[in-house]
Amino acid sequence: MKVFIECFWGQSNKDYKKFFNFKECLSLIHQYTKRLTERGFQTQILAGSLERRPRSQLWLCHPRGKELDSIQISERFQRAMSSGVDLVIAIGSDTGFSKEDISKLKPDLLWSFGPMTLPHELATVIATEQLYRAASILRNEPYHRP
Repeated sequence: MKVFIECFWGQSNKDYKKFFNFKECLSLIHQYTKRLTERGFQTQILAGSLERRPRSQLWLCHPRGKELDSIQISERFQRAMSSGVDLVIAIGSDTGFSKEDISKLKPDLLWSFGPMTLPHELATVIATEQLYRAASILRNEPYHRP
């Protein structure tokens, strides 16, 4: 299974590192994606496009989405792995995703981090950390302590 983190606030066809304002967030994202890779998941961070990837499950981060705890995320992550498709996590721009975008992309999950407003880079850190936490939960590793 491949895991794609798509950043929709950057410019298409650009190296994602160039549009990160907070380099500390980028460092954390790299740490979590490295840990996922060490556990057998190919991960890739890239500038997003409004084209749905074939054979993928799309989790679109959106304030009006479903709030999930870490166990629920691990259960959904397990289902995505079992389905044999890639997982795409999409982080929106400062205007988020419009109703038209959501309708076009047809996400499998609208995922909310709660009612707070976050910078895009920090939202990306949260998404990658939660994926790593989900993988740790599924492997019964001590990283997650409820």
